[in-house]
Amino acid sequence: MKRTYTALLLLGAISAQAQSTQPRIPLDPGARDGYRTPAELREAGHAKGNSYYSETFDSGLNGWTVETSLGAVDWKWTDVGPGLTSSTYPVPALNTSTPSGWAIIDDDFDGVSGQSTDASLVSPVIDLSSAPPNMKLEFDQYFQEFQADACFVGISTDGGANWDEIEVNAGVGRDGRPNPELMDVNISPWVAADPTNVMIRFRYTATWDYGWQVDNVRVVDLEDNDMAIVQAHYTDYTYDDVGATSGIEYSMIPSDHVAPMVMNAALRNRGFLQQTGVTLTVDVAGPNGSSFNDSSAPATYEPLQNDTAMVTAYTPGGGVGTYNVTFTVSQDQVDDLPGDNVATASFQVSSGIYATDDGVADGYFLTTGDNDGVAVEIGNTFNMVVADEAYGIQVALHENTSIGSIIYAAIYEEHIVAATEHPTVLEYTVDHIVTEADLNAIGGSTFITIPFSSPVTLNAGQSYSALVGTAGGADDMAICTSGESAALSSNVHYPSGIPGSANVMFYTTSTPMVRLQLSGAVGIAERMMDNGVGLGQNMPNPTTGVTTIPYQLERDADVSLRIHDLSGKVVMEQIIGRRAPGAYTITMDTHQLQAGSYYYSLAADDVRLTRRMTVVK
Repeated sequence: MKRTYTALLLLGAISAQAQSTQPRIPLDPGARDGYRTPAELREAGHAKGNSYYSETFDSGLNGWTVETSLGAVDWKWTDVGPGLTSSTYPVPALNTSTPSGWAIIDDDFDGVSGQSTDASLVSPVIDLSSAPPNMKLEFDQYFQEFQADACFVGISTDGGANWDEIEVNAGVGRDGRPNPELMDVNISPWVAADPTNVMIRFRYTATWDYGWQVDNVRVVDLEDNDMAIVQAHYTDYTYDDVGATSGIEYSMIPSDHVAPMVMNAALRNRGFLQQTGVTLTVDVAGPNGSSFNDSSAPATYEPLQNDTAMVTAYTPGGGVGTYNVTFTVSQDQVDDLPGDNVATASFQVSSGIYATDDGVADGYFLTTGDNDGVAVEIGNTFNMVVADEAYGIQVALHENTSIGSIIYAAIYEEHIVAATEHPTVLEYTVDHIVTEADLNAIGGSTFITIPFSSPVTLNAGQSYSALVGTAGGADDMAICTSGESAALSSNVHYPSGIPGSANVMFYTTSTPMVRLQLSGAVGIAERMMDNGVGLGQNMPNPTTGVTTIPYQLERDADVSLRIHDLSGKVVMEQIIGRRAPGAYTITMDTHQLQAGSYYYSLAADDVRLTRRMTVVK
């Protein structure tokens, strides 16, 4: 889903500490092993006004000192991020906006169970006598809360004997917020006591929680009038306790599944003065011109107040094509910094392709570390507005996928129970053997379609997960990622579980390039036939003994069938010989095979097709 934001999420007002509700499905422990291209470089701190102090931590803490009053976990300098842990909710490195280096307190890696921490990072004395009376502290951060962690920003004007401070980050949740996130705090009242003797403090308290990462600290002007769009969305999707997935922000929506969109934006008064008549206006330009324009009711925003503004629901009606959305905030006052008053987004209405990714690979997901060699399935959730049929699942594979790997796709009923329970599978696709032509480098956009043997019926009002999987081991699969997903809209399933973990279902916030192909899709002539050869699913599957495998030829061919286990070892083979065009079946007795998953491959001259079967006892 294409988005351009003029500002990142900001926070500065005092708020009560709130315990986050644990989602039913946690963040995938392999998400830390996802690989992303570096964040685009931008001006340190993304400051809007004059800067009266700055620290980028590019080469060290540069005179900032560490004061630890409780516990053994200290602030430190890093250029790699948090240490690798087995935490269910691993913390990613800060997408720092400067070339290298930032400050971190890594409680997850450096702490131990039950150990409390109270540690501060304190600046040297700063002379702000040349700064105006109204100023704010800006910094980049990444933070996600666990249970007892709290973050404070403080100012002292008496050498650190006394501190005025404010709590930030309360109620963030375990899935965190933007990375990096631009924060701002009004420090004007605190500095006024002695602008020549100012010290800044970042204080973290916790009991073996996650940590806090900080970079690009700046003191800048606090403008009188400055409304800003913090985040903008064209749906109001949130994942609730019953697992509702309607309203997910899709990048491509099949025309039959277009539904009302509640467009909204988080607004913030970043200025020193009250702002009146604050209005959000949303304009949508569809493939046939302007198709929607509406504004929120006028509101009043106090200094540094955050709130969300919405407009009336909009249903795209301009046909297949691209819809460009423009969000604009305005107020009665003349905005001193109008550059952050506009945000844009776009989505497509398609003939039959459902997608959440942005279409161009910006990273990839490859299981490593504790999950190396563990079978995994990765994909996205799609909501059926009307009844439909799934013909296939599309995926973009990264070049780190091994050529010759066997991958497959599956469609599941949406997982709305505990993360310890496997979802219910509806159907598997045919298996696909990876070729060099299937692979993408970063920036690539090549998708392959893995078809179902026959269309899969999907019910109206039901959500389904389309996942692409591999048996792991020598057949490792690296799925491209593109953009970011809201929590619990992109899923990771470990069919056999993870050693040492009860959970088998997780979510990931890096969007897998996995799409669902429905009945209306252009080019849906995806068939069982490949170069004149077709291979069907064995029946019954799972099988307890004798199973029948159908195949079809459009020309004469020498035919043979092999069954091999997940390591690639051939465990059964049948030489069929020369066959004329037509439809045939092969009967195989699997009594001698152990229970488990296997692949069967049909060779017809130079064409080889492979599918998966399961043996049960």
